[in-house]
Amino acid sequence: GGGGGGGGGGHSTDTSLLKSSLVRSIAEEVQVTPSQVLLRFALQRRCTVVPKTKKEERMIDNARVFHFQLTADQMKRLESMELPSSEGRLCWRTDPLRLLDFE
Repeated sequence: GGGGGGGGGGHSTDTSLLKSSLVRSIAEEVQVTPSQVLLRFALQRRCTVVPKTKKEERMIDNARVFHFQLTADQMKRLESMELPSSEGRLCWRTDPLRLLDFE
C-alpha cells in the first residue's frame, strides 16, 4: 500500500503527516497504511472525512477503514501530535462548530 490523501481546507494531506514516525508506528501496529490510520483517527473523533485522490488503488485503501479501530492509547498518542499551523483544519484542532448540538 501507499499513503492516500485526505485533507482539510481544500489541500491534500500534507505528506509530513503520512511520513510521521508516530503515524507510521501505529500503522505497523495495526497493519494498515498511514493514510488509513489518519482516516480512522478522524472517523473515531466523529469528524467528517472526504479523502481526495485520483488513484484507484488509494480510493480502495481509503475506503478500507471500517475493519479496524484504533485503541484508546493510539488515539491519545495521535491527539498529542504537534502539528505545524500549515496543516490546516484537522481533527486535532478544536473547532467550535463541532461542539454545537443541531438536534
